[in-house]
Amino acid sequence: MTRGLRTLWGAFFVLALSAQGVLAQGGRGEDPARIASFLRTVATHFQLPVDEVFILSEWNVAPDDVPVILFLADRSGISPDVLVALRRAGNGWGSITSRYGLGADLLHVPMTVAEAGPLLQGLYERYEATPRNRWGTLSLSDDEVLALVNLRVLSQGLSLAPGAVMTARANSTSFVGAHAGLGGSPR
Repeated sequence: MTRGLRTLWGAFFVLALSAQGVLAQGGRGEDPARIASFLRTVATHFQLPVDEVFILSEWNVAPDDVPVILFLADRSGISPDVLVALRRAGNGWGSITSRYGLGADLLHVPMTVAEAGPLLQGLYERYEATPRNRWGTLSLSDDEVLALVNLRVLSQGLSLAPGAVMTARANSTSFVGAHAGLGGSPR
């Protein structure tokens, strides 16, 4: 278990909340059953107990942000509660990844510009135009960080090609919706 995920354990004990709150609210207009299914896939991907991921989702963050928090905590060693606090203080995912040295090279998911779809097409054009050893210098928007992390989690968690995930996302308003459109259960 990495340092970031160990820190997550401590945060869970401090924030021991009911795991049903975000589901009862439906979180950001999403269907509670879809959110639950999405969070189960996220838990499986990060090899965490489902209840712990549900607790994290209750920190008043969008369900699509949960994988980003877990990924950045794992890769940076920064605790999830610090990442949530930075977001609440107005910091975007792009500035947070830059602050902790998590560049576009680390977040890159192999696929073509055409597969990237409208959400990531501009970024993948920048990847193509930049030598690979300079990808870490590319700046990322909040939406690009959110999309890259969710793309990685869903494509790996559901054993699907990245292009399939991005097609599903283009036909949905969120990665929770894309997950549901893809069948919504880890394989």
